[in-house]
Amino acid sequence: MWSDADAATWELKHSGTPNTDCQPSFTSVAGKVKHGTFSADECKTSLTENADGITLDYEFKIQVSASGSPTFPYDHEYTITCTYIREKQGLQASFLTQHSVTETGTGE
Repeated sequence: MWSDADAATWELKHSGTPNTDCQPSFTSVAGKVKHGTFSADECKTSLTENADGITLDYEFKIQVSASGSPTFPYDHEYTITCTYIREKQGLQASFLTQHSVTETGTGE
């Protein structure tokens, strides 16, 4: 069973002040880590305006530093880039980190 302590080890780094709304959740059945739905403006690491002047790239970085069971000892960093059309406001984002958290640590 996943706990709040397990979720806290999958920290979403972002450019603002710490915000618990930017932290992940676990799907207890599949053992997947899910980030979102969260405010892209609050939880981003960086924001880049593209040369076309129409689209924006939001970058999200997840740093994992976990120990114990069921989140076994390891250290990974993930970077996710999402492209949005400028006219959109109040953007929401969510994604599944492509790694299954298992008690065996196999990642399968």
